[in-house]
Amino acid sequence: MRRPSLLQALDYADPENLGGASRAALSLGGELAARGWAVSVFAGRKDGPPVAARGGVTLVRFPSAPSDERAARQLPALLLGSFRALGAAPNGPLDLVLGHQPFATWVVRRRAGCVPLAYCFHSPWAAEFAVRARRRGRRVPPHKLALRLLAERWALGAARLIFVASEFMRRQLAAFHPGTRPARKIRLLPHGVDTERFAPCADAAALRRRLGLPAGATIVLTVRRLEERMGLEELLRAFALCRGALRDGLLLIVGRGRRERALKDLAGALGLGASARFWGYARDEDLPDLYNAADVFVVPTQALEGFGLVILEALAANVPVVATPVGGIPEVLGEMGPELLARDCSPEALAERIERVLRDSGRAARGDRYRRFVLGRYSWGRCAEEFAAHVRALIRR
Repeated sequence: MRRPSLLQALDYADPENLGGASRAALSLGGELAARGWAVSVFAGRKDGPPVAARGGVTLVRFPSAPSDERAARQLPALLLGSFRALGAAPNGPLDLVLGHQPFATWVVRRRAGCVPLAYCFHSPWAAEFAVRARRRGRRVPPHKLALRLLAERWALGAARLIFVASEFMRRQLAAFHPGTRPARKIRLLPHGVDTERFAPCADAAALRRRLGLPAGATIVLTVRRLEERMGLEELLRAFALCRGALRDGLLLIVGRGRRERALKDLAGALGLGASARFWGYARDEDLPDLYNAADVFVVPTQALEGFGLVILEALAANVPVVATPVGGIPEVLGEMGPELLARDCSPEALAERIERVLRDSGRAARGDRYRRFVLGRYSWGRCAEEFAAHVRALIRR
């Protein structure tokens, strides 16, 4: 019997700066591939080979800047490059297209119009654009908002099934696209975590030596794209407020993005000096070690956090998490109780919660409670099984 085949469509997937949507797509794809599916991912990229393999998944990539850096004048070259790249996709029978963003989904549909389409609604595209513009102090052009709304509405209308990772995103979908009447098509599909890869390590001191981190420091870690809505300015200010209460406090910011220079300038203005370290891009193999080297992990998002994969990764490594009460975060952390959620998104609230969690959740006192929480609820294996069950009828048709 022929194995089912899936083509996922992403606007952008840079292996050195994966966002939440691309990480979810590759993780789900890898789990489906391990279960016998033929999985390809079609996505934009800045550089690198046009075809590559990653975790059992074939990557077919078209030349592109990140979605939020594209200009209208680049559209003809972007279309030409994406259609050319799509010709390198596997030529065998295709059973299902899974879209993650509108542009790449539209390109794939031009080739595979008769193949059933499912769509992952990670976040309202127009809202993300507006948040970035406002936090940069720029005017939000109404025509650009309208184009994004229309493009996303087309994808939602064309999809036979729509997946959301949280009830928050279900509400966002209804708020931004009330006329599409997609309620009957929506399926809740929470993300997962690789609990074998993200697991506790008994010798944190050895990890710190290998990573070049101070053995006796209190390490506050975040792993984020350095973009506007991620709340990294607030985290820097929060760390400045609570640094005096931490023993040799070190704020470790892992990730890349357009805000890097501005964030480093802010760290300097706050007088943080060497106590704020910008790690840059972290290789996949280093991420579990970075979590294990930390005393607390912080998610300071200010808007539109649909789920928060990094929360699960940190908890799977049995590291306590402090997060803002934004988007789908309370749905994940709220099950553990309110002690890990800041009261609001301000630097003062983050600082207060970081101090409290570090005081109450030392390595010896925490046991394995955070990891046990993840093991009982979240895995990519479960996510893949639920996805396959949802789309089975589409593939049969």
